[in-house]
Amino acid sequence: MSSSAGFEPLTEEQARDFSIGMQVKIHGLQSESGRQYNGRSARVTQLLDADTGRLGVRPDGMRSSLSIKPENISPVGCLYLTPKPGTPAAERPDDFCFKPGSGRRIIPVCGDSPSDDTPIFVYTEGVSTSHPACVEFIALDVKREDVRAVATTFDFLTRRILDGYSVCGGQLCESNGMKCHIIELDNANNQYLLEHYACQCGSGSSYDYDTIKLLLIVPVQSVPFRLPNGSVVGHKEMKMTDIRKKWSKRPMMWIRSLDGNAGNDALFNLAHVSPYQAMLHPEWTCTWIMDLSDEEIKFVRSHSSEFASIFKPRNVKSLEGRLFDAEEVIPSADVHYDLGCAYRDGSENIMKDENKSLFHFRVASIGGYFPARHELALYESKKGTERSGRLVARHLKIACKRGYERSFELIRQLRMCSSLRIEERDVNEAYQGLMMYRERMGLP
Repeated sequence: MSSSAGFEPLTEEQARDFSIGMQVKIHGLQSESGRQYNGRSARVTQLLDADTGRLGVRPDGMRSSLSIKPENISPVGCLYLTPKPGTPAAERPDDFCFKPGSGRRIIPVCGDSPSDDTPIFVYTEGVSTSHPACVEFIALDVKREDVRAVATTFDFLTRRILDGYSVCGGQLCESNGMKCHIIELDNANNQYLLEHYACQCGSGSSYDYDTIKLLLIVPVQSVPFRLPNGSVVGHKEMKMTDIRKKWSKRPMMWIRSLDGNAGNDALFNLAHVSPYQAMLHPEWTCTWIMDLSDEEIKFVRSHSSEFASIFKPRNVKSLEGRLFDAEEVIPSADVHYDLGCAYRDGSENIMKDENKSLFHFRVASIGGYFPARHELALYESKKGTERSGRLVARHLKIACKRGYERSFELIRQLRMCSSLRIEERDVNEAYQGLMMYRERMGLP
């Protein structure tokens, strides 16, 4: 198979530079079956075979790999920043180019000439202090007039939990002794993030989306993103077509699953779950996004003053043991309640699961979402024991103190169940709590 015009054949040494997961572009295939792959992006799945002289590559969107000669693929992991137009190649500084595995720094710059005071809005020197998870964004080929706006956008982006993007390779680089993964957003996701998140900064309309390329720089030591070389980052692999469909239908309500049901429309949006909560309590949020060990949390804390200021030791008590402690801040408590109801009732997409339902109701209760306590009381009441009766009374009295009238009606009904042994004083305390809430809120 001959190489196509515009691509120089690779030397044997260059062919050995391909690494597993590297993104490449296929070209120059002449056979009837091979021509359909020309121009398609792919990822290397098998290194050069000395006997056959071919590499294994998997075109994007396919599950199987192809066996292709090195001269018919070109790496696209070589990322160039834009120096002053007309600058001879020999005068381009090393920092304008990154080659996977080269160990060079990645410093995006923008301006007429690179210098020490050139605007740098994202960089990989050391660990990011703008985001506790140390995820950084890089923009390439950004218009000079958009530098300030892009900087604002990226600062905003780094403070969000993002999922659903695809990765191109997961190449490694090294910065200041720190190994980092390079994750390249594909064009569809790149444009989606710019359009929907940049607009929230009030500057989305000023972008030429075709000239901005987003990358994620993920330090290996601090953020254990799962990078299975080419699959979508998430609990399970999803096809890009599936993700695009979800975004096109409800772009601002794309689902972030708490427990692996990614993309299920029965669940609610978790965009407001803060990175801090995800790191402090990974059991509450997307553990496949941020599943940090205590050591990793300490590492991030030591490198991020922002994270250190709100850091609290992880609560080692069980969920059951925390139900009657002081309330904890859980921004997604209402979402947990909805998930609890979903697993309690079941649907086409979700099987009934009592354990998962109780888990989500407990988390919601700890976060102060009182309808969840009402559900826990109903669950305990079915046991029909004196011990469960005490738990029922405690849950319902707490809910009544926060104005949840259904809980008062329930405790009155359950008072008649002799096996639970709910006392009249429990009903009175629930009533008093409800009246105090109404008085405090100025309700009749």
